[in-house]
Amino acid sequence: MRRSGAFVLAFIFILWITPAVFAADNGSPDAASAQPAAAAVPDAQTADAQPADTPAAAPAKNPAPAPEQVFSINQVELFWTAAAKPDAVYGYGTSTHDLGTVQFEHFSFHRWGEIYFDAEGYQGHNVGSPFSTGNDWQSLLVLNPYFSIAKMSHKKKFGFGPITDVQMVARFERESYPDTPHFYTRNFGPTLVFKVPGFAWFESGLLERWDNINRKETYLWRSVVLSNGWNVGGQKFHYNLLSLINGTRGNGTSVFERNDFLWEVPKVQHVQVGMRLEIENYAHDPIEAVYYGLDKPYTRVMPEVMAKYIF
Repeated sequence: MRRSGAFVLAFIFILWITPAVFAADNGSPDAASAQPAAAAVPDAQTADAQPADTPAAAPAKNPAPAPEQVFSINQVELFWTAAAKPDAVYGYGTSTHDLGTVQFEHFSFHRWGEIYFDAEGYQGHNVGSPFSTGNDWQSLLVLNPYFSIAKMSHKKKFGFGPITDVQMVARFERESYPDTPHFYTRNFGPTLVFKVPGFAWFESGLLERWDNINRKETYLWRSVVLSNGWNVGGQKFHYNLLSLINGTRGNGTSVFERNDFLWEVPKVQHVQVGMRLEIENYAHDPIEAVYYGLDKPYTRVMPEVMAKYIF
């Protein structure tokens, strides 16, 4: 009941925001000055990145729209690595360590807050091994609705000092791994948005978490950091970070980080290339326990070459 209820709420929410998203695409009065090529942050500073559960930076050529305007950004990213060693928790390691990934992200600003959607596909030999075999494909879906107190109270800022906004965020995640049951988690809680020099978005919050594997209320400490375009020698570089730290019943504290290091291709503002560095760690590795009877931690440092197209 808990899972089905959460999905019903998510479905109702998608239906609610869909007209606003299409209105932005169709040139409604609310979207008259929207610029899909540029990202914005809630305090309306000129930015070249958007808040996302998987961070991504978009170049800003023109001033960002005001926070009450409606607009959206989409992007597609391609990745490849030879360091995807088997991983029992996140489930997209391979038996050969070779892995290709495609990721689609959507982010949109609305009068009440923001919404983020992420779809990822992983391709390789025995993706999800050793507990899921015979699969050359795994997938992940994430939905994040944000409710901004500053926007809903019609203020440019809600907070003090470097805090510019307090938002309530929900995070729904569904994976194709493991084979049965497919992993699902829902998270709810507050997140703080900070104004930090050199960064377009700096967010951190503590959420209540539940998933269908551990079946225990625990926590998720979630942080998103997106840099402005840093000019170095006439070239623009971007750094983006996604950090997820959560408790589990059987595997101990789990740490997941995504670090994106990107170079903005000159004269092609919508294209960026570079490297993603994923770092994963949890206290008790199920692979060591099941196959060797050992209680050992798991660590994976996975560099990936990447290319991004923003539209």
